[in-house]
Amino acid sequence: MASRIRYFDIAKGVAILCVILGHSILIVNNAPASGSLAAYLYHFCFTFHMPLFFILSGYFMHPERPFKWGKESKELLATYGITSLTVVVLNTLVAWSTRTGGRTAFRHWMLTALYGAGARTNNFLWKAPSSIGAIWFLLALFWAHLLMHIFARMKGAPLWILLIFCIGYFSARVVWLPVSIQSGMTATLFVYIGYVARQGDVLGFLRHHRYLWIVPFAVWGLFFWEFSGFSMAVNQYGQRPLLALVGSFCATLGIVGICMVIDKAVPTLGKGLSLVGQYTLPILCIHLVEDSITPWGHVIPRLDALTHGVAVPYVIFAVRTIIDLLLTWGLYHVPKVNILFFPSLAKQQREALAAAAPAADGTTTSHAHPAHRRH
Repeated sequence: MASRIRYFDIAKGVAILCVILGHSILIVNNAPASGSLAAYLYHFCFTFHMPLFFILSGYFMHPERPFKWGKESKELLATYGITSLTVVVLNTLVAWSTRTGGRTAFRHWMLTALYGAGARTNNFLWKAPSSIGAIWFLLALFWAHLLMHIFARMKGAPLWILLIFCIGYFSARVVWLPVSIQSGMTATLFVYIGYVARQGDVLGFLRHHRYLWIVPFAVWGLFFWEFSGFSMAVNQYGQRPLLALVGSFCATLGIVGICMVIDKAVPTLGKGLSLVGQYTLPILCIHLVEDSITPWGHVIPRLDALTHGVAVPYVIFAVRTIIDLLLTWGLYHVPKVNILFFPSLAKQQREALAAAAPAADGTTTSHAHPAHRRH
């Protein structure tokens, strides 16, 4: 029976909240003023939130096993398809009800969903009206897992992984391909780093040599101080790509270290963040839908007037976090669909069926509590 490691769930909970916070800052101001609290928080979030998800995914990968096409397709591609279709339908209905062009909205969002870019660039392979947003992560993670299974077992795996990263990174300067395949190519390195970190028991080593924690925190601090942009969505690593790479690895390690402390020192907070961290996939999808249909252009000026320009991003962050969590709770109770977004439910159903199945001697197996899903 495999149990969850709570501080990893706490780290994922922190990361998904930072995704929402970062997006809340961006919708108020695409370029937060240098030296402002919003800018510092934005830089903090973007130093680690997406890298952490890829690295922790790799930490629990087993590339020596066959690639699970069915599982990966359901958990990543099917959830992308359902989420993007929801975005298409809802935005079309809004445009139709407000008489702003339902057919145009449908075409806009359908083409956007099919292209699957995380952000808008000037070098799309063919004309696409916009970017699909945060769920580029699902497509990129699928490609990263697939590439990891292909190359991690090959002789000279680190060189192959590095080559894939370089192809994805440099080709993005020429043309941005559909379905976030280049994001997946660069993300393979992050997944591989997570895998190697577990094989080398990096966390165990740091537990026995606590003074060495200063190294990842120092590099993270340098990356934060010299931050010049970092977007895995479109392979933009700022003015210092090498620092961004190493810094994001160290930032992830630093966050995990902080979450280890939270787990032991502040168990109540840790329990809440851990619960959020267990459901980052549906929260991300709900957040994307909420982000695409909420008329922030009308809401922000009113909030700005009420608060006199103070704390607008943080009010938006608090409100949309509550909304996203409530909608995720609602999605959890939607039959059939919830199995795709909450894989642990599918596992519980399989175990319940197995427990109820008649044994060879005609009896039924006992109803044991289902094991927690392994990361």
